[in-house]
This record gives sequence, structure tokens and C-alpha cells, in this order.
Amino acid sequence: MKYLFILLSSGLLLFGCGVSKTVYQQESTSMIKLSRGVCFGSCPVYDFTIDGNGKATYAGKRFVDKVGTYSKTFNPEETNRLFRKFQKADFWSYQDEYYADVSDLPMNFITFEHEGRSKKIKAYYNVPESLTALMNEVDAYANTEGWESDD
Repeated sequence: MKYLFILLSSGLLLFGCGVSKTVYQQESTSMIKLSRGVCFGSCPVYDFTIDGNGKATYAGKRFVDKVGTYSKTFNPEETNRLFRKFQKADFWSYQDEYYADVSDLPMNFITFEHEGRSKKIKAYYNVPESLTALMNEVDAYANTEGWESDD
């Protein structure tokens, strides 16, 4: 009996050491939000928000497949990857506004809150390619499968 206990304990210890569990690497108060606005055409209009623990909401308004409010939890790898992209891009260094007096473009807002800092950018015209790439990355998360309707 004593040997069986030692054998089982050793096996559990070895098994436990070999398992690597990925965890969320930012606080739950961290947040990324993308708001896509209206244009004169059929631009998608929605809000997408994800917090540091992967909890996400999607509010589809017009010209989207999902109209209404939806929720989903992204796994730690997906969540950490998105937040790392914002940190690597040095989101804080972008201007607060990219705007010009032109018409027929959708008004977009991208917000990043992390480690006690917060920044919201109005992205309308002449947006840097690197910031557009970040917004497109968030779009990709918003357009994944597995959303559950909250309505």
C-alpha cells in the first residue's frame, strides 16, 4: 500500500510538472474597444469590447451578420496575443485623432486601457497603416464564431 501511494504520488508530480497552463497576462480591468460607425453606404456598424480576462461583447447595429448583443470568452492565448500587439505597437504614441473635413467615411474609435492608462483614438481619415492593422486585427476577433446572443 505504501509503495502504491508513492508510485501514484510520483506519477502525479511528474504529470503536474509537465503541464503548462497559459494564464491571462493582464488585469481584468485592461480593455480594448473598437467602435465602427456609419457612412453613407453599407459600412458595418458595431461595437466590440474585450477585457483582460478574455470576456468580450459584440453589439451589432447595421450591415453586420450579427445584429444585437452577443458575448463570448476568448482563451488566454488569443487574449494575450491581442493585448501584446497593442503594447508592441506602442498604442500610446499615436495621435488622439486622425480626422479631416471629408465626407462618406465611417467614424471609428479605438480604445486601449492597460496598466492604469487609457487612450481613445478617433480614426476617420489618414490613419497610419499600423493603426489600421490593429483595428483590422480587432475586426478579426469580432468576426469569429462562437458568439452567444444576450438578447
